[in-house]
Amino acid sequence: MNEEIARKSHADELFAQRDAHLGGLPANVLLDLARNEAAPREWRKAAVELLLDKGYRQANHPELTAVVMEIKAERAARVEVEAVVETAVEEDMSGGRHVDFGGAQGGALTCGVTTKNLMQDDIFPAPPSAADCFVDPELIAAEPELPPAEN
Repeated sequence: MNEEIARKSHADELFAQRDAHLGGLPANVLLDLARNEAAPREWRKAAVELLLDKGYRQANHPELTAVVMEIKAERAARVEVEAVVETAVEEDMSGGRHVDFGGAQGGALTCGVTTKNLMQDDIFPAPPSAADCFVDPELIAAEPELPPAEN
């Protein structure tokens, strides 16, 4: 019993590395493996997948038609399931509704810092003139009184 489990585990581990084992084989060897009825079905299917992925014309062999159709159907189903899961996750993250974070109303959001102005020198506005201040201009022009010098 333990020996059977060990063999199954080893076979699963080898199959997980199928790209490493079969990836460097030329198209004619992959075709022979795919057509070999003595080979395990998962290895035959892996060979056909590699033929398809690498774009070899041997994938169009008449004996492989059923396997190619099965692989294409599985891939289409995988894409469909991924799309459904992504949609469900996006809806779950947003609570199934659009969330408005109080951005600009009726227009695009704007940012004060952009890549154009991020590294440029700071621009300070011109200082106000004396006439713009609420203080009497004569007080601004006067020199401040200094404390008496200590001897």
